[in-house]
Amino acid sequence: MEMNDLVDRLYEEIVKKLKNKEEIKTTVCVVSSPEELELEEALKEQYNLVYFAEDMEDSEFERIIIPRLSIKMLANLANGVSSTREEEFILTSLLKGKKIAVLRKGVEYYAYKQSSPAPLYKMYNEYEKKLEKFGISFEAEGSNVHVEIERDEEVDSSAKEIYFFKKRLITEASLQKLYLQNTKEIMIDKNSIITPLAKDFIRTHHLKIIESGK
Repeated sequence: MEMNDLVDRLYEEIVKKLKNKEEIKTTVCVVSSPEELELEEALKEQYNLVYFAEDMEDSEFERIIIPRLSIKMLANLANGVSSTREEEFILTSLLKGKKIAVLRKGVEYYAYKQSSPAPLYKMYNEYEKKLEKFGISFEAEGSNVHVEIERDEEVDSSAKEIYFFKKRLITEASLQKLYLQNTKEIMIDKNSIITPLAKDFIRTHHLKIIESGK
């Protein structure tokens, strides 16, 4: 076999493996009894959604979404106690460092802002702030939840204008996260590997890539 043919075949194999890796979706656990069809529609392209089950293992999901937060659940979680299996599951997941997002449109106490005594409403608002300190984020819309729950160690957001990639392999999925956050300039290591799909994304969305040291 000629050397050029061998190189071409090896390149094709590498590209195939990288594509397969990019196609692996993050699994998100939805803590809800009824199926959340609207949420599924918004996230199905990027995530695998599974619903909470008592016998599920941590390895089955990476993040958690709470579509509806009742007054009782809010108070219990804020005080670190549980009266249901779901609340116990959420608190345990917090202790294990899992990322959790609550959809604001499903927060029950918001509906009583006009009628509730101010001190009572303020108390529930303080509970919400406690949950945020615990690491639970509150998202405005279900369709935008992926922007928040997908932030991870791969991206260093210490700079406001330019984002720095810490990992060497740059994939299309990683660039999509930044693009959804309106990032246009990205700094990478000069030895970084950009997958073919990522290159297409850069060209299509007019992203500016800066190599460190230049």
